[in-house]
Amino acid sequence: MSNFRLISEIKNRLKNKHLTNRYIKKSIVLTSVLLLSLILYACSSNENNDSNLPIDTIPDIIETNEPYDPPDVSGDKQPPSPTLETTEPSSQSDISAVIEKAVKAFVPSVSFDMSNMNLSKDEVQMTIQNAYFDVLSNDPSLKYAYSITIQYDDRSQMALCQLNYMPYKTGEVNPNNIPEGAYVISTYQDLIKVTNQLTGQKSAQIAIINPELDYEIMQKVLLSQCGYGYIIYSFNDDATKLLASAPIGMTLEQCVDRIEKADEYAENILKSIITTGMSDEEKIKSVYDYVTSTVVYDPEFKGSTSDVSIDSTTAYGAFKNKTAI
Repeated sequence: MSNFRLISEIKNRLKNKHLTNRYIKKSIVLTSVLLLSLILYACSSNENNDSNLPIDTIPDIIETNEPYDPPDVSGDKQPPSPTLETTEPSSQSDISAVIEKAVKAFVPSVSFDMSNMNLSKDEVQMTIQNAYFDVLSNDPSLKYAYSITIQYDDRSQMALCQLNYMPYKTGEVNPNNIPEGAYVISTYQDLIKVTNQLTGQKSAQIAIINPELDYEIMQKVLLSQCGYGYIIYSFNDDATKLLASAPIGMTLEQCVDRIEKADEYAENILKSIITTGMSDEEKIKSVYDYVTSTVVYDPEFKGSTSDVSIDSTTAYGAFKNKTAI
């Protein structure tokens, strides 16, 4: 059984079980995933390690087994930038339609003749900004267009809008010329690997070389699969850096301490429940039995995570306090 199958199996079992008459929550699943992650290399199938498959705690993240093979761009020339003709919108939705078309085609700038809308300069700015945000709200996969800059001329009533794209989507990141010290990201799994290496650091330069990666999914990976439930990871505006922050009331150093202790707890637990000669199935059952028999639902939870300490939303709380949500 592959590593990914091991984790999927334990997750499916846990999701079908109740704890103290309540459905199991993400922290319990994360607890088991952490335990399983420490026994993967003890499994008989490690030679078939699915390194590209994410330890997914959100089911809609799917990744292929094949590593990303970037194209050879050493001799490529940049193609000419696409353009759109100036349009005369009559409504904000008209502007949204043009911006959406431009973003999907990576058009660097669009222009509008605003004479039909009878707006002040400030209203023009606000209307175009709102139209841009409507586009991203309706289709989050277009968030690679991370900002729009608007220049408006009162006399001509012309608005020139510059669209700014994340360089990994436009081919500006050359896989053959990665900046020194930058961490290369080619799969969603790479985000998890890199954040694990960065534990305790506030920021790091990255180079996303796979333009097929969906920005919205990458954000979900950072929020749900990285940082052990303590460190909050995010991108800077153009996705060329990873940023780390601590939750309210904690420091980054305190987060790192909790993460290190969670690993220690997991290692000690595994020593007591995993024995030599166990099959993959027996290891799954052992982890499953341990979590479901020792961890209970935090009775302080009344419907909001603010009801409980942050520890109860993490594997650390499940290991140390035997409570979680």
